[in-house]
Amino acid sequence: MKKIVLVLLCLMQIGISQAQDKKKFKIRTIKEDMTVVVDSLRTKADSLERLLAMKDSLIQSLYKIPDTVVVYGNDSLKIVQQQDSIDILNLSLYVKDSLLMKQSLDLCFADSCMVKYAYGLCYEKFDRANIEEAEQVILRLYQPELKAEMEKELLVLLKNYEVYYTSILGILTVAQNDPKRESSVFIDDYKKQYIQEIKGTAYYKKHYKQFWSIAYLDELIDQLIKDLEAHTRENKVDFSIYLN
Repeated sequence: MKKIVLVLLCLMQIGISQAQDKKKFKIRTIKEDMTVVVDSLRTKADSLERLLAMKDSLIQSLYKIPDTVVVYGNDSLKIVQQQDSIDILNLSLYVKDSLLMKQSLDLCFADSCMVKYAYGLCYEKFDRANIEEAEQVILRLYQPELKAEMEKELLVLLKNYEVYYTSILGILTVAQNDPKRESSVFIDDYKKQYIQEIKGTAYYKKHYKQFWSIAYLDELIDQLIKDLEAHTRENKVDFSIYLN
């Protein structure tokens, strides 16, 4: 149950960051945060493993203390030392649980920084090296549940970035070379055709402005549609700036 809560906390933190940074994502700041936190990630993970082992040892010690009663004559007396041992072990368990929760939250923060950094690369123009780096970051996440969720959502999105990007560029190439772009007769037909083609892409249908989306493509699509809508006889749209 605790693991599920921690995963939800991570996703909430990531979601809040997305909402706050949607217009201006400070990728350099995120990378700096991630570098600082992730440097200590392995140490925290090792410490967490040691704490878990110590907790298991304490629990085993509790099991070994017998629930016995020593009888002296007609009096039944609990062994004071036994009760003291139980109290000490229970206190130790409480302390270890508190430390485990703190370590888990630290790891949750580290993971969230890594996810934010990987997602931040979606604000950049497609670059294969950036995408490969983001994929490696996701594969290094510590929490299995969060890692599985990111592999299913963000990693799939990143792996398809190139396909989605080249698909849009393909439409722009055709639109740029279409004779109707220079025509004064087919202005409305031209605008309607290519707006529909952009909205018909796999990216637009599956991810545009969704929780997990590629911000660079969202902004590019918005600008392309705006450019097409502004296309007139006197002010013809020119997609060459996106193709060079």
